[in-house]
Amino acid sequence: MAILDRVGGFGRWLGRGARIAASRFPAAAAAIVAIAVLSNLAVENATGLDESDLAWLIAALFSGAAASVCAALVAESRNASAVATQGASVVAGVAVGLAVWFGNALGIFAPAFIAGLIILVPIAPFAPRAGRADLAFWSFTLWSLTGSALAFVSVLLFVLGVSAILEMVRFLLEVGLSSDAYEHIFVTAFTLVGPLFALGQIPRLSDHEDVVVTNDRLLVGVRVLFDWVATPLALATALVLHLYAAKIALQGALPNNEIGWIVTFYAFLLLGLRMAIAPYVPLGAWATRFLARFWWALLIVPLALLAVAVSLRVGAEGWTAERYYLALGGLAAGAAILLQAVPRLRGSIVAIGLVPALLLLLSSAGPLGVEAVVARSQSGIIVERFAEDGRLMAGSRLAPEAAEEFRSRLRALDEVGGLDALAGYADTPELAAALDRSSWTSEDDALKSLTDALGLGYGGPIMPADLTLSASIPAVIDTSGFDRLAISLYATPVDPAPRPTTGDPPQVAREPVLLSLDTTDLVVRIGAAADRFDLGAALRNLPDAAFSGMDALTVEIAGRGGRRQLRLIITYLTMPADRRAVHQLTATVLYRAGEWR
Repeated sequence: MAILDRVGGFGRWLGRGARIAASRFPAAAAAIVAIAVLSNLAVENATGLDESDLAWLIAALFSGAAASVCAALVAESRNASAVATQGASVVAGVAVGLAVWFGNALGIFAPAFIAGLIILVPIAPFAPRAGRADLAFWSFTLWSLTGSALAFVSVLLFVLGVSAILEMVRFLLEVGLSSDAYEHIFVTAFTLVGPLFALGQIPRLSDHEDVVVTNDRLLVGVRVLFDWVATPLALATALVLHLYAAKIALQGALPNNEIGWIVTFYAFLLLGLRMAIAPYVPLGAWATRFLARFWWALLIVPLALLAVAVSLRVGAEGWTAERYYLALGGLAAGAAILLQAVPRLRGSIVAIGLVPALLLLLSSAGPLGVEAVVARSQSGIIVERFAEDGRLMAGSRLAPEAAEEFRSRLRALDEVGGLDALAGYADTPELAAALDRSSWTSEDDALKSLTDALGLGYGGPIMPADLTLSASIPAVIDTSGFDRLAISLYATPVDPAPRPTTGDPPQVAREPVLLSLDTTDLVVRIGAAADRFDLGAALRNLPDAAFSGMDALTVEIAGRGGRRQLRLIITYLTMPADRRAVHQLTATVLYRAGEWR
């Protein structure tokens, strides 16, 4: 009986939390119930929706619930009537839910939008009083997170305990539930009971106007964690990053590839700590007081490193979603620093938290949003390198390295739903359909349809050609008569980007060597000079057996003007049987530097 009484008490406790949530946030509670119903139907494969549409619908309901809670809290902070509060909650929830559901058609990048919305929920009620209600915001956020965590942990322990008892009954008494029933129990617990109870644990705003950290045991314990663990570790991280910056300055080296993520993590660690230690600063240890006063100075040098790293990567490869959000993180940290120049907002943790939330929301749509920026950047590079006469090139015309780069840039567009930026370069019905945003069922389908239409899919050969040579570069290269060597360059029908060259002096090319193909002509650019070579004439008289062997082809060709000579060691080549064009070429180039000056 005691066990049953405890179970009943726990159920009444959960029920009370759910009633509070339903009465205070009815729109959010309705969205949570809908998510729970859909999730249980999905267990039985009975939703009638494909996986992509189901995910979008759940995301829309979740976003609507978050927006409705945010609107209700803002209305409460303005002392609005109950009718006005619930009206604002419903309007905000429906508007945001519809925006996310139709986000694909509206060009909204849902992940950034949802993340910004979640961050905004506890901040929005205090934003108008930034600088004057910081401690109230800190207390409200702490107890909201504590209550929500307690709700989910309690539900988890209860469900695990009940499941263990039921499993023991099944094992000992041979009476039990089906596996589907267990799945429904867990799904209901984590999509309905836990969220509703967590929603009921959000405290009233009026209960958190004053914060006293000297009398509460939990707050005193958290202070010890910040004073002697978190803050010293953050300062040690700052020291390492500043030493690394000094090393770069002294050696003239470039930042490592991963420095962007390291700096972004460090910046948000520092900003998060500055927000977390707000009530402890007057009585905190020296490390806490130092970080609270000089956090902005500890960010300047690392943010400079981040700016250099991002600019180098963007200059070489264009914008991607990853680089965009690295830059956005740096911008958020930089904006938080600039806010210190505003007297009212100096040291305001509400303002510090508001900046990334707003930037994430702004990044989800518009001309400066992630989709627009990445689409402009990557589509521009694709058109420059992989389009000819206003049409996208087929995979059959590209060398393996170029085809892989083309796929990589299409994936970067696909990450932000920006494949339709290439719609103007489709010359077949298949391409036009693949690039029509209104026909997309999911981004994965759009990318697969596009790569298949372009002949870039991994399932088949990239280049069906009559004559194909594929060989390894010789271990020993005869350089007699030449003083420069550029290894494994590939030529495309458009001017390629400079590629690094390798080798040992004195044979290594010191100037950028660029190759492009024009029917059977090989166009070579070395430094500022360019020349044409009749590659077709050198290949025309070779026997077909020369293309079927495993050995590289070595040919010597002269420029159209007769002044320049090249030796090509061809390791990859595709051309039709009539040899009227060269489609793909990868070769090592030997030349004389004096002929190109």
